[in-house]
Amino acid sequence: MKCLIDGCDGVAKSRGLCPICYGAANASIRIGRTTWKELENMGLSYKPQHKGSGLGAFAKALRKKMNPMTVIKEEYENGE
Repeated sequence: MKCLIDGCDGVAKSRGLCPICYGAANASIRIGRTTWKELENMGLSYKPQHKGSGLGAFAKALRKKMNPMTVIKEEYENGE
């Protein structure tokens, strides 16, 4: 899917934005210029489809590499 920003030919990866446009949007949010909600309302971003799923999967994989027993315990406690 193409990035939803006019004039950008990048491939959308997150919130309908390519990595470059996503980074620019995120930088504007970090400095307080806007919010994700405002960008969504202006049609410059989509709502997240899988809130934090990529980060959660990465964090879990990292914890598993660093301390596999912690992940095994968490999976057991969560019934996974």
